[in-house]
Amino acid sequence: MAAPTFNVFVGSETGLLKAIDVNKSNWSNLNSVQSADRNKEICVICWDNQEQNRVSYGLRNREIGTYDTETQSHCKPIKFDGGKGTFKGLAKIDDNYITAVESGLVKVWNEESVISEFEAGEKLCFMTQNPDIKNIVATGGDENDLKIWDIEKSDQPIFMAKNVRNDWLNLRVPIKVLGAVFVPNSEEIVTCTGYHQVRLYDPRTSQRRPVVDMSFDEYPLMSIGMCYTQSNQVVVGNTQGKTALIDFRTGKTVHCFKGFAGSVRSIQCHPSLPIMATCGLDRFLRIHHIESRELLHKFYLKSRLNCLLLSKNWKLESLDEGIDMHEDDEENKFADHEEKSEDNEEVEEDVWDQLEVMSTSKNKTKKQISDGSDDHNKRDLRKTKRNAEKRTTRENTDSKTEIVKKKKK
Repeated sequence: MAAPTFNVFVGSETGLLKAIDVNKSNWSNLNSVQSADRNKEICVICWDNQEQNRVSYGLRNREIGTYDTETQSHCKPIKFDGGKGTFKGLAKIDDNYITAVESGLVKVWNEESVISEFEAGEKLCFMTQNPDIKNIVATGGDENDLKIWDIEKSDQPIFMAKNVRNDWLNLRVPIKVLGAVFVPNSEEIVTCTGYHQVRLYDPRTSQRRPVVDMSFDEYPLMSIGMCYTQSNQVVVGNTQGKTALIDFRTGKTVHCFKGFAGSVRSIQCHPSLPIMATCGLDRFLRIHHIESRELLHKFYLKSRLNCLLLSKNWKLESLDEGIDMHEDDEENKFADHEEKSEDNEEVEEDVWDQLEVMSTSKNKTKKQISDGSDDHNKRDLRKTKRNAEKRTTRENTDSKTEIVKKKKK
């Protein structure tokens, strides 16, 4: 029996590794539900080889497990020693693991020996590998600004970011780098922070501060993903579930995706297709089309999700058919809505033509008010006439009395 073809692998807080076959719209747990344990929470995940038939994942108890998709079995977990805290990054170079823990220890090792190790600073929040140059990694954390390392020459970082200038109150801007992605075919790198900032750094220049610094919303940005099919664009997600496509050259928000209900913990875009996958604390895996902004698939996975891995094995034909189907449905709905609205308008016109004009109580009261106003006007005219007559008689009497007084004098 042929092994199933999975498109996405997701790690959960309960320690369950979940695999999703998007083409067949189904998913399954790759380990038993009875083995679920929060002490075995899957914190990080990566491909074990370039063929993408083996998945490696780091657990909260500092073990590294591997799942083989061809044999459909888990390999014996490997115990990690050194440093303190949980895994903050996991990658593979040749047959060696690159691991980073919360205390800042970054280690290159295998089951037999330790190749190299270095300290990247305390309160580490992430470590990410350059997909084009495997020996280049980036680190950062809480009050631990961005650093880029060459693991073959790990004595000093090849780039160390400098904090931005003080704010308008002349106060120091706090540092909390939560994620980073490398720009393809370039040395540039884009970061997201716990203070809702998106920053672009260019190590080729002498400037250590970000060349582009922008903000999105008001909440910490927990995850970031590079759009490989869209030039100069990244996708970011924050703790409130707001996910946006951002152009890091212009510093503007291109589009905001809707429907998220919890913190977005992981975002990954396909290297050759315009699709992205997101997961988070709302227990949903969502797959969007980046160009059309359409939600293609949505899977409820029953556990809070931490990280995901997107396979390059994807059928473009099925993806295009799904998009066309949705567009046709929308056009048909719009056409049906127009036809129904036209029919309703014709029926309404016929109904209004058949109605008789009836006098209402309001019309009667208006007539009564108008009649009363006429009588009132007539009375006013009579009063004005009487008043005028009184004035003339007074004037006449006054003139007569003046004449009599003059004669007496």
